[in-house]
Amino acid sequence: MKEVDILKIFNKYAGKEIHVDVREEKSTYEGEVYTREIVDPIRNEPTLTAMEKLADRHGLKLRVWFPDTINTMEYRADRVNVRVSKSRDGKWRVGGISIG
Repeated sequence: MKEVDILKIFNKYAGKEIHVDVREEKSTYEGEVYTREIVDPIRNEPTLTAMEKLADRHGLKLRVWFPDTINTMEYRADRVNVRVSKSRDGKWRVGGISIG
């Protein structure tokens, strides 16, 4: 399947809300306390589940990126990357969709 076709079938999810659990994690470095927000999708999140099934149907892998996600950067033509970020309305939504 061509990259253009893959993006076309996944673009229907752009802007869709992703239900998440948000928690704070505190750490101390050289006497300073730092707080960061940890964001994880809820179990069986409906939009991500639908995207995962669509990816499977087309022989693709789905990788989801939240802020501060650490992953490898190698390119894979069979992988759909989905970026999730907090929108102006405070909800977490599907943002960028790419191949790789």
